[in-house]
Amino acid sequence: MLYLLLLMFSKPKVCLVTLVTLPCVIAYCPSAFAEMQNIAAKSIAPASSVTGAIKTNRALEPTLVGVLVNGEEQGSIDALYEPVSDSESNTQKSQYFLSIDDLIQLTNVSFVPIGRQHTNGLNGANPTGGYAVSTPIGDVQLSANEVVSYQGQNYIALDVLKKLGITAEYSQPDLAIILNMGWRPSKDAPSLKGDNAKEALPVDYYPSRAGLLGLSFDTRFSASESNNSQNNETSTSHQMHADIGAYGYALGGVWGVNARGYDSNNGYRDSGEDRLGNNDSFRRTVLDGFTYLPSEWDDWEIDNLYWAKSGEHLATRLGINQPNSLGQGAQTSGSEFTGAMFAYSNRNIARHLSYFDEDSRSLLQNTSQDYQNLTGIGEAGGVAELRISGRPIARVQIGLDGRYEFLNLDVSQLSLTDTLVEVAIYAYPLSRQPLEIRPILLGKRRTNAATNELIVEAGIGRSGNLIDSNTRRRLNNNDRGDTAAHLYTEYGVSNRLAVRGGVNTNLQNLQEDNDSLSWHAGANYSLSPYSNADISYANTPTQDFWQAQLEYQRKKLWADYRYQSRQYDNARLNAFLPNNSEKERLNDQRHQLLINYSPSDRTNISFNQYYDDMATKIINTDDY
Repeated sequence: MLYLLLLMFSKPKVCLVTLVTLPCVIAYCPSAFAEMQNIAAKSIAPASSVTGAIKTNRALEPTLVGVLVNGEEQGSIDALYEPVSDSESNTQKSQYFLSIDDLIQLTNVSFVPIGRQHTNGLNGANPTGGYAVSTPIGDVQLSANEVVSYQGQNYIALDVLKKLGITAEYSQPDLAIILNMGWRPSKDAPSLKGDNAKEALPVDYYPSRAGLLGLSFDTRFSASESNNSQNNETSTSHQMHADIGAYGYALGGVWGVNARGYDSNNGYRDSGEDRLGNNDSFRRTVLDGFTYLPSEWDDWEIDNLYWAKSGEHLATRLGINQPNSLGQGAQTSGSEFTGAMFAYSNRNIARHLSYFDEDSRSLLQNTSQDYQNLTGIGEAGGVAELRISGRPIARVQIGLDGRYEFLNLDVSQLSLTDTLVEVAIYAYPLSRQPLEIRPILLGKRRTNAATNELIVEAGIGRSGNLIDSNTRRRLNNNDRGDTAAHLYTEYGVSNRLAVRGGVNTNLQNLQEDNDSLSWHAGANYSLSPYSNADISYANTPTQDFWQAQLEYQRKKLWADYRYQSRQYDNARLNAFLPNNSEKERLNDQRHQLLINYSPSDRTNISFNQYYDDMATKIINTDDY
């Protein structure tokens, strides 16, 4: 009786094994079995390669598919196809794999094998843990079980590509794999870069190191003549004022200068002469004012002279300066000085610089621009789109960590009462429909520093305009110290909070306490999209000053409340206040409330309320 035990097929060979006797006999075809071992060996990568274990029941089939990258056809490649039964496919009926070599060519992504770990005593080494992948939007690691080896090549499933920021899918109608990513792969091979590169042209023009950018001239002339009938005298006078300025560039920076001149002449003459000649005499008086050369005028002074230079983070100004141009709220006053001033920003100092011309006095200016940063978590490798009232404003690539960030949104230009701010999240740049739309709640701060921005301004020198000879003479006759120094800083803690503070010398100090410093500090906080609170404090050797402000604004309603309190010494009021020894410090307080309501475009209702509690009320003044 014949029993058929085993039928085995190998590519060129067919082996049929039969038993002729009843006892159990194990028989096999050696050549066929060896062929099966070879096939299995081809699907397993060597120990030195990056590989993941393939299950024995896993059937992979090579297939030819087309490829589209960011909507552009890239030809065809060989991919792996794994059929999945209906019971196993919850979302898709097939799984596709792309080789790492093809991914490198299609996406310009770098794959670096991770080193092996020598912990296995049987074979001396374990397979490496995967790949370290570097993309234009971030770096990520792939583990060994995310990589499949087939016939000496390593493959990655389409769903694993999402970790690389690549959205991949198989299109059955197109018989193609579609890849979408947030960058444009280079079409030129690195080896061809040298052939296509253009030679750098030699520089044949250099700009001048110094030059003039602008001139200004402003002059005023006035003449008068008056007759005195009692003594028959006629008085004549004329005055000339002139401002001459210029600004330009030199030594990598900008410079400016401004000079002021003044001339005056008064005279008397007998008016008993023929009255018909009075008009001619007045004309002579007017013309006499133009007969003097500017060098013969009574007074000329250099009103402004400076040189300034700035980079990305640091700015410098030398010459005549005015400090504390950024301060707001309660602050101590700084005086004009001649010296050096420096400014620093960890973001960009350019937007804080003042306009430099012949009249410029400060290095920085109070821009009152509230720059905020919008951050969030979205689809890794996707795109975040900022929308203002439904209108797209900006797009940023979402990194592999899922984070996105919009920098320097000027909230001061938005009307938050009727403006909708949103962020739309897209799976990839070419996606037409967003995955979600998120409303963003913003609040306005009154500050110059953007979120996470630090601004520092410092200066040192001598008070006054030392370039002017008249100022130097006054300072030489003054026994007081005239050192001028200041330091001001401002920091945007968050989109809601900003803090500020400064310290400086103060010319208001008393003679016996001239070396004391004045300082101030403040904070501004956005309570909601419709409200803002500001509090500040300033201290000088002669007074303490508090100020608080609360503002609320809706589309039709605006309310503002302010409180001020000042405590100061009565040393300067000794001549006016009795019993000075009983009252060392005085206190002034003020409350102010402003309300504005507009129910329609043609109707406006305003309400103002002031309440003052002055220090004079503390003194017994009822009898006055």
